[in-house]
Amino acid sequence: FPLLQARLAGPDIDARCAAVRALALADLARAVPLIVPLLRSAEYPLPLVACEVLADPGAGTAAGPLLGALAGDPDPQVRGAAA
Repeated sequence: FPLLQARLAGPDIDARCAAVRALALADLARAVPLIVPLLRSAEYPLPLVACEVLADPGAGTAAGPLLGALAGDPDPQVRGAAA
């Protein structure tokens, strides 16, 4: 995923969100370690997009981090997506 990983670190928030979605479509199971840290991002809507993607059953290892977002994120939309 080198091109998509580069997009995750770029300055354009829309490109970063698109990269998260593309990673999930390409291979969600392999992308989980790249997406989980974005749950703690202060750049909205990145945590929301990460929650939406990680809520997929194919992201089974993301259950713990999603519970963390559900319990601790100040944004009600992020908590709702994590649920």
